[in-house]
Amino acid sequence: MQRQKFEFSFDVFESIDELSQEDQQLLKEARRATENAYAPYSNFHVGAAAKLANGKSVTKAKLLKVIILYLHVACAAKVSRSLNPG
Repeated sequence: MQRQKFEFSFDVFESIDELSQEDQQLLKEARRATENAYAPYSNFHVGAAAKLANGKSVTKAKLLKVIILYLHVACAAKVSRSLNPG
């Protein structure tokens, strides 16, 4: 077994209006994905949107039993990277 440490930082915005138009659209797509998540037991709906290098955006929602913490961290990391590319 190999232990790895995962860390990231993120910015907190007061309003969606502080984001670029492109990031606002990506956030809206992530929110729509969250609305489509299937969470009958936990009622913890998880969704994410990411912008690929080719400019295409992709979305994903939790559809089956998945480790919630892992998805939450993954979603936060994707949003953080979309807001702070580089």
